[in-house]
Parts: sequence; C-alpha cells; structure tokens
Amino acid sequence: MGMGFLADAVRAMPNTQEDFDLRKPIHKRISSGNRSYLATYMAAFPGRPPDWMICFLMDEADLYRESRRNLLRNMAAVAIGLALAIGASMWISVLAVKPIERVTALAGKLERLEVEETDQGKASAIREVDDLRRAIGRAAIGLKSFLKYVPQELLKGYMSSGKHAHTDGMLREVSIAFIDIRDYSTVSERLEPMELVTHLNAFLEEVCSPIISRSGTIDKFIGDSVMAFWNAPGKIDGHPAKACEAMLDCLARVSSAAKAWKASGLPAWEPCVGIHTGEVIVGNIGSSSRLNYTIIGDVVNLTSRLESLNRIYGTSILITEATRDKAGKRFITRPVDLVAVKGKSVPVLIHELMGEREVCRETLRELADSTAKAHAKLANREFTRARLAYQAIMAAHPADVLSLVMAERCAKLEMDPPPADWSGVFRYNTK
Repeated sequence: MGMGFLADAVRAMPNTQEDFDLRKPIHKRISSGNRSYLATYMAAFPGRPPDWMICFLMDEADLYRESRRNLLRNMAAVAIGLALAIGASMWISVLAVKPIERVTALAGKLERLEVEETDQGKASAIREVDDLRRAIGRAAIGLKSFLKYVPQELLKGYMSSGKHAHTDGMLREVSIAFIDIRDYSTVSERLEPMELVTHLNAFLEEVCSPIISRSGTIDKFIGDSVMAFWNAPGKIDGHPAKACEAMLDCLARVSSAAKAWKASGLPAWEPCVGIHTGEVIVGNIGSSSRLNYTIIGDVVNLTSRLESLNRIYGTSILITEATRDKAGKRFITRPVDLVAVKGKSVPVLIHELMGEREVCRETLRELADSTAKAHAKLANREFTRARLAYQAIMAAHPADVLSLVMAERCAKLEMDPPPADWSGVFRYNTK
C-alpha cells in the first residue's frame, strides 16, 4: 500500500483510552492520495490499556467493486427494460389506435348514410375493436337495405337532428306522378306467377331509376303501379320540370328494354303516366307504432285519375295545365281535353307530354301545333271545323288515337249541339 498510506493509518489510530473502547472495535474511513480505505482498529488484548493494537485495512474500491458492477448491470437492465416497455407501448398504441381510427371513420360514414362506401377494412388484432368493426359492417348492410324502404334524405334529417320520428305533416307544393302498366291484367295472364314477378321487377327497375336520378321520392308500389313525388322531403328547384324529364326518360328506358323482352318472349309492357303539381300535406302519417312518409290531398287523387285517362285518349303521359305552366317552355305538349274526373267538380285542362323541345322531331312539333288549333276550334263551339281538323291529323298520323277520339266527340256534338252555357267540360264518372 505504500509508506504514505501507513503513515495516514497511524495518524488515524486512536491514542487514548477515551477515544478507544477496549471492548469494541473502531471503524474509520481513511483517505490517502486519491484513494479511500476502510480501517478497523481493535485492542490486541481486550479489557487492557491499548498498548498493542490490531488494524484491518481494506481498499474501498475493492470492497464496493462488485456492488458497483451489480449496480451498473441493474441500471443497464432497467434502461433496456424501460426502452423495451416504451417501444412495446408505442407498438401496442399503433396497433390499437389505427384500427380504432378506422372504426371511427366507419361509424362516421354510417352516420352520414354513406353505406355504399362503408368497407369494413382490415381486421384488428384487438378482439374488441375487431368485434366493433364487424358490428358496424353488419349495421351498414342492414342500413343499406333499410334505405330501400324509406327516403334517404328523410333518414339523414332524423340522424343529423337526433330527433325521433313521429306523426306530423306540413303543407307543401309537390309534383306527383302515377305510373301504371297499360292492359296489365290481360297481358299478365299469360305468365306464371314467378315469371310475372321477375318481369314486373325488371319493368319497375326501368321506371324507378329515372325517378331516383332526378331527386324524386318513390312513395309506394301498388301492384303494378308506382307513386312518386318531387320537392319533399328536400326542396327541389324546378320540380315540375324534374318530374316531366324523369317520366320522359322512363318511357325511353322501357321502350328500349321492350326490345329485349320481346326477344325473350315476354310482353313489352307500356307505361301510362299522370303528372300533376299542387299543394298536399306531406309528412309521417300513421300510428305511434308504424309510420309512412307520404302525401295526402285532393291533388293526389286527381293525379291517379289522370293516369287512367291515358287508356281513353291513347296517350302515354298526361299532365295538368298547372304542371305544364310550371315546367316551362322546354317541353312540347299538346292539349287533350277539358275534363272533370270522378269525385272532382272543378274541371282541369289536360295535355299530352310529348318530349323535350330540343330533341323532338319536327313531325311532333307539327302534330302538337295541329292539335292545339283543332282543340281551340272545339272550345269555340266550331264543331264541324274542329272535326275536320282532327280528321286531317288522323290522315297524317293514322296511329294517333287522340285525334280519333276527339273527331268522334266533335261529330256527336254536331249532331246534338250542347246548350248555350256549354263549358266544353267532359265529365268522367269512372275511375
């Protein structure tokens, strides 16, 4: 250890009895140079004066070397464990957060009724999150099916407001359309029940697609009939024109599909359409346990009667004067008759919707003008001139049933003139 260290140890040795209990050893820490030592002093003969002493010396570094080594090992182990724990927690966080974010996004799409885009995404390693993901996916499938029964905009309104559906109603102007199949009962007798249903669904697909694409609301299916309306639940600018446009597209689609139907030996069904615009009560009608979002009012009944008149005049789409005026000049129409349908005392001037002005052939324009002139003569009680005008139309358009019906009407009025207060109204007592 060196002489310097021994000198330091001797100087630190107790030298009086007061400093030294003969029965107990004394422990001291001695510094020598840049090193420290632990010293233990004991009397050579306990109980006697300390003439002789025994001193035990140990280098402090040797004493704590193993402890320091163990401490460093433990600190390293703790640091590594802490790093692993942080890494594992970050990995678990990513593993948990990403699937939760995806599930949250799915729930948001579900709330916005974006069911077409609701993909369940990747499976999660966390069972509870994965169960929630699958549950939302199943809810999306159910909601997608449910939206085929109710208007999507109506359901969106309830989900965004957080309110419950209840019986209510409000007054609003709407455009209504009734679509039916001409001679359905006669034609359907040739088909087996399942074949009939399949063919009917194909027909309704062609009818409903134009309604939905032009923001219409399909109210209900009544056998082979469809009832639809525009401007509810959401407001639609130019809803009379939307209704007319949709029904013209409906006729075009059915006419195109009829070629394939004929080739397959199926009947080529022809739709009859009635369109009217007026004020109705629109809302949830029903009971506390079952509701139907629909419209009620006299204009609904009038539209239904209007559709059935197509069979009398040989037309495909009949619209009222109100719809014609509100739809604007973009459509070509021709006057048909001034009628009072069953259950209504107020007469309505009805027109045939022939097509959009920009795409109609010149022959249709001429037919519309000729019919308008003939109808004006009839309204002015010029029955002979009106008959001749309608007969001229028949000569140019042999398949025009309307001209035939009105020419026969004029001939009867010629033979049996009406009274002076005749208003030109033709009253129908059947639906």
